[in-house]
Parts: sequence; structure tokens; C-alpha cells
Amino acid sequence: MNGSSLPPQLQPGFRQRLLPTPAGSVPAEYAETLRAFCATVPEIEAAYVCAVENVYDGAEPAQALSFSVQLTSPVDTAADSHTVLGAIAPRLAKSHPELMRELGCGVLADRGVPAWRQHGLRVFTR
Repeated sequence: MNGSSLPPQLQPGFRQRLLPTPAGSVPAEYAETLRAFCATVPEIEAAYVCAVENVYDGAEPAQALSFSVQLTSPVDTAADSHTVLGAIAPRLAKSHPELMRELGCGVLADRGVPAWRQHGLRVFTR
């Protein structure tokens, strides 16, 4: 943990870059578990796992995998997804704590979906 109560995307000096994510870079069991999880949440339109490079000012870049969903309803601001994320993130953490620790759980703003489609691996779609 970085010692801040702010999520990484809101911290000063933090940048995240999406990286190409070939199918083999996401374990098949992760993809299948996330697909099954998303199928139980009617608000999820699609879900992606993407390789990301996290860069904090003054530190070496670190690569990781990240999990985010596209909702069936429009998402222009974080407030648009607050209720749904508040419902699905705890469910994922309870049912699959290892995935939540390793991948996290986010909701994509509509403007971010094309980049995740281009770089990420789609693990679910309705």
C-alpha cells in the first residue's frame, strides 16, 4: 500500500498506461471466474482484464493486471458508477478475494471503453 487514502488514479504524481494484453497473459482460470461472476450482475455489459503500467513520481514503473467493467447504463463521471461499483466490488472481494487483491475492480467511463477494447482482453460480454 502506498500510505495514501486516495485511490491511485486520484493521487498526485500517479499515471497509468494501458499495455497490449495478449490472451496468454491472463490466466484462463481468472478469465473464466470473472466471466461467471459478471454473468450474475445484470448491470455489467462487458468486462476486461488489461495489463497496465503504474507510474508514481520518483519510483520505477510497475506492471500489473487490472479488471474493469463497462456498465449497461451511461458512465460520464465517477458518480454515475458509484452505486454499482459499491455493490459489485464487495461481492467480488467476498467471493474471489485473491482476484480482488491481484486485479482490483473498476468501472470504465464510456470515454475509456475504446482504449480497453483495444488493449485489454475481453473476458465477458452480454
